[in-house]
Amino acid sequence: MKWAETDPDRTALVDRSGRISYGELAEVVEERAEALSRDVAVGHLFPIRVTLDNSTVVELFAAQVAGGVPLPYTTVVPDQNDVPGPFDVIAVPTSGSTGLPRTVRLTDANIDASVAASRARHDTTAADCWLLCLPLNHVGGLSVLWRSFEAGGSVAISPFDDDLPSFMATANPTVASMVPTMVHRLIESNPSALTALRFVLVGGAAMSETLVRTADSLGVRIIQTYGMTETTSQVATAPRSTRGGAKILDGFLIEILDPQGLPVPVGETGLITIDGPAVSPGYLGEAARVGAFKTTDLGYLNADRSVSVLGRADDIVITGGENVSLAKVGDAIIGFEGVSDAVAIGLPDDEWGTAVAAVVATGLSEHVLSELARKVLAPYERPRQWVVVDRIPLLENGKHDLATLRALAGMNPASS
Repeated sequence: MKWAETDPDRTALVDRSGRISYGELAEVVEERAEALSRDVAVGHLFPIRVTLDNSTVVELFAAQVAGGVPLPYTTVVPDQNDVPGPFDVIAVPTSGSTGLPRTVRLTDANIDASVAASRARHDTTAADCWLLCLPLNHVGGLSVLWRSFEAGGSVAISPFDDDLPSFMATANPTVASMVPTMVHRLIESNPSALTALRFVLVGGAAMSETLVRTADSLGVRIIQTYGMTETTSQVATAPRSTRGGAKILDGFLIEILDPQGLPVPVGETGLITIDGPAVSPGYLGEAARVGAFKTTDLGYLNADRSVSVLGRADDIVITGGENVSLAKVGDAIIGFEGVSDAVAIGLPDDEWGTAVAAVVATGLSEHVLSELARKVLAPYERPRQWVVVDRIPLLENGKHDLATLRALAGMNPASS
């Protein structure tokens, strides 16, 4: 850690237990690495149970110093039989929002390229304190550490819970990384916590237009970002709404391909592929990546070479012969007064091929929801099934748990 030598008293980490300077962090990491050297097999996976606190950060870096490849987890100890590549420095699970997660291999070169691209776009400096409330077994949380420590800034680390606003008032972060659900809940409970920030980097999913407008009206500066574990976090950013083009970060090459794998012209929709030095060499236990990384996301390039991301390919369903954007349906429902969150999903259906269903966090009845939907959605877009819940189930990283939502909707009979 270069800042431990040049400015050892500069604050590196702040959690609810206290502050650690760069000098102190380097010292405690070295001590812990020496202790771990008895347990770490050089070049092999080393599982680490992560929580959002200073001690976890120490453990992650100490494992690397000891020669291991950290494999962060939160509950169940992951399988450790796979052998990382010779240049891997960490193995990070994907979110698993649509199914079983896979574990992504990341190298120092991946991380360095990602950090350089992010800092060039956002101009974060040593004066910034970055709020870290995303889990450290996913790239969204880890990237906060990598960017901040390279810049010489500090990280305010805390779980996303009811005490977060008071922690923020004490730690005084200047920027933050969140998913849309986190932004939504803070706007509902304590919007001043967000307005005090220089900007909020929002990823994991596109924000609804309703949430974007609400944040804008409050003076919250939102920067929406598109990226994934396989690209070591963000590859493109768009201020406010991703309905417009997102500017591609330096060092990334994005192409749009048709079903035959051929590039399509500007403005035409296809599958997004990404290449560049921040793209992972592959997954643990699988063949190494060859060529560009092929996502499962649909999008198109604009004339200015920005990218418009429409969502996952399975977010566009065909029901009764009509194409339906599940994101559009969900956004429309979130705009209803009395709805705090909503997700539209597609379910197999013998008659329609795919039936649109909606899981909605609200006190409104299914009948009222159906009547409201008639006013804003085309007949083929309207959910044929409504599931009313108190709160939408989430993954530990704050994303909607789509697998659970599909199971939940599948257990309920069609209601409209």
